Amino acid sequence: MNRILFATDASVSAERAKDVVRHLLESWPNATLMVLYVTRQLNGYEPESLESLSVEQGTFKEIEDMAKHQWFREFEGRVSCKHVYGEPALVISMEAKERGADLIVLGGRGVGQPDPLLTGSVSHGVLYTSQVPVLVVKGDAKVPAMV
Repeated sequence: MNRILFATDASVSAERAKDVVRHLLESWPNATLMVLYVTRQLNGYEPESLESLSVEQGTFKEIEDMAKHQWFREFEGRVSCKHVYGEPALVISMEAKERGADLIVLGGRGVGQPDPLLTGSVSHGVLYTSQVPVLVVKGDAKVPAMV
């Protein structure tokens, strides 16, 4: 495993997925990580107002700071962060393919509406659009003892 893409929205399920990502980075010392935050784009435009744009940029900066200085600080030099606008499931799938990711990791219940299969709508969309393997971490998941 060389490249991991971790899509996060800073939700509780993403917090648990972060723990799994940490375990993967420990297990594969040469793997790099891209932390991806996607702002949903409405009607082909960026957020409706400068205020919402500012909030989204602030959220990304918080995630970037936590990723580099808290969550994955011991993996310095192996972690990068990116903020993208668009339809989250499609953007996550496209970014993973374009970056040559070996695995996408994301939480199973985020801030979106749940679908009938009880995964989050974004994780459900990624499962069906990605050409890269996807690991959906459910809200009550435990980090495995071995990978």
